[in-house]
Amino acid sequence: MKRIIILTGLCLMSISGLLAQNCEAIMLPYFGGNEQRMHEYPAPKFEWRCKYSQNAFYVADQVPENAVVRSLTEITEKSTGKKLTEEFVVDLETLSYYAYNFLDMQYEYKGDKTVICFPTPKSEHPYLVLRSLNETFALTELCTSQNK
Repeated sequence: MKRIIILTGLCLMSISGLLAQNCEAIMLPYFGGNEQRMHEYPAPKFEWRCKYSQNAFYVADQVPENAVVRSLTEITEKSTGKKLTEEFVVDLETLSYYAYNFLDMQYEYKGDKTVICFPTPKSEHPYLVLRSLNETFALTELCTSQNK
């Protein structure tokens, strides 16, 4: 029950955050930069995937309990193969789960419950947190069902 209450609260926060997010910037990497294909994609699926990307991340002032800490320099941009540097500044409005190798990093761990944390020394908050696959999916499903 406690988990449902927490997820509902996170969902409400993410819905308000989604309004501020640039879904086109978040989703364009999912379509390999092809804007036409992106605009032809079914709206409900587009919104779900945008919410998934939004729900995948949050920023924190401390490392969450039981989180695995990884370096920003392990994050690779899919389209260019370039690695992020310690100079990277987190912008949750445009950060795309689909633009980087986040899924590959999550698959490195057994199970779907691993939270990964990245120190972000140049950002307003010192950590970017990548939620677990399970939590991201559950939060997105909850948000999607509440919008229907």
